Parts: sequence; C-alpha cells; structure tokens
Amino acid sequence: MQDTAAFCPKCGKPTVAQGPPPLPATSVSAPKSYLWLIISLIALILMGVCAAFFFLKEKPVSPANPFPTEQTVAPTLAPTPSASTSAVIPAFAARLSSTVKQVLIVQGNGSGAFTGQIALWEQAEGRWQKLKYFPVVMGKNGFADPGAKEEGDNRTPTGIFNLGTTFGYAGAIDTKMPYRRLTENDFWVDDIASAQYNRWVTGVPQARSYERLLRSDSMHKYGVVIQYNTNPVIAGKGSAIFLHVWRSPDIGTAGGVAMAEDNLVQILRWLDSEKQPTILLNVKE
Repeated sequence: MQDTAAFCPKCGKPTVAQGPPPLPATSVSAPKSYLWLIISLIALILMGVCAAFFFLKEKPVSPANPFPTEQTVAPTLAPTPSASTSAVIPAFAARLSSTVKQVLIVQGNGSGAFTGQIALWEQAEGRWQKLKYFPVVMGKNGFADPGAKEEGDNRTPTGIFNLGTTFGYAGAIDTKMPYRRLTENDFWVDDIASAQYNRWVTGVPQARSYERLLRSDSMHKYGVVIQYNTNPVIAGKGSAIFLHVWRSPDIGTAGGVAMAEDNLVQILRWLDSEKQPTILLNVKE
C-alpha cells in the first residue's frame, strides 16, 4: 500500500484518523481567565448601581413639629408625663401657693397675636413636670396688659387665676372637677350696670345684656370657668372668661381661651379639684 493512500486497497479501511486535529492544552485555560474577569466587572457594576440607588432614595428629614395639633392627639388618652421632668423649680412656682399641684400656662405667639399654646404642668414627688401642650386661640386682640382688661375689648386678661366649675351639654363628663349641665335657663351677665354682672344666672337675668350658655354650636359643648374678676367683681373689667371649644384655629375669641374639642376633653379628664388647678395667662413658664 502506498504511503499516501487514504484507504486499504484490500479491506477499504481508512489509514488515518478523521476529523480536526486536537486543540493545544493552552486553548482551554484562556477562556476561564476571561470568564473571571467578566464576572468581576459585573459585580463591580452591580455594587455601583446599588450604591447609587441608595443615595438617590435618601431624603432630608424635616424636624418634628414642636406643637402637636389636635389631629395627632388621641382623644381617649389623658396627658402623660414627658421627658421635661426636671429637678429645677420653674419660675412660675414661686408665684403659687404650695397647695397648687396642677398648672395650665397660656402664652401667645407674639404681641397682639390671638394664637398660642397651652401647657399642662403637674407637681409629683416634689418635682414639676410639663405633661403636654396644645394649640389655642385667645382674644381677637391678644392679651390685655395686667389690670387693663375691659368689657368688650376682645382681649384675654393677663394674670394668675383659679379654675372653677366645668360645664357642657352632656348629662355628665369624665372629670374630677365640679360639673354642671347647661340648660336653656342658664345665662352669663355682661351688663356692667347690672348687680348680676359677671355672674352665672339661672333664670331670666335682671340685666339688659347677657349671654345664653346653652348654644346652638359646639363652643360650649365643654368648658371651664376661669375665675377672673369673680371675687370681687369689678364692673366693666370683663366677664365670661372661659376655657371652651374653638370655632376655628383661625378665629380669635371675645376674651376666653379656646381649643380643639379633643384637646379640651383631655384637659377635663386630667383636671383634679383636689390639686387646685390654676391657670396662668400670659405668664412665663
């Protein structure tokens, strides 16, 4: 058989192996090194995408509102102590009797402003604690200077006063204060010439002008008498100063202090006549 013959002339079998020659050993390892390089690049790209997504999702956090609104307060909860408990005696304490254990402090948002806040303080175990504070509205013309309050001036008096009877439309409310349900025969006299001036009167008053306490709106659904100009009563120095429900957070009062109904309900639950609750109007904490 010739050296160049591809087949055996007798049996017809091929004399050489068919197909392409085998690859060199180095041709297999080269793709593996490229594969690891590609995987590393993909991992780096994914890490960069994740980092970019994280920073893009970050948003600046605005500071919390220091004054909770009535929508943020659960109406079924009484005020609870906060982190404002301090061993330092607040300045207002020196102006109070040692028997006073509950204090409400009303301050305005500026000179002549009818908006402000009411802060609730209580003394426990010898320390004063600031419990909660709520937004309020006062007289349309802001606070009167000490002793300058006049009938019909639409200003809230300045000073320190006891809290008296609570009142409302319901037969009873959740409070530890004296309570009276309002009827159609309940009036408050604002006639400076009447002997009944600045008095709660049951039955038709002996006066030319007076306020009907049982209203058709919700302003007197809950309320507390602020004992301003009550002992003694001085004619013309102002009348009917109450804590009561506001018409709106954007409308001032004729002289009282008003707030959202839910917040006033919380205050009524908290007040305790045995702790001699006292209100400070336009007096610093």
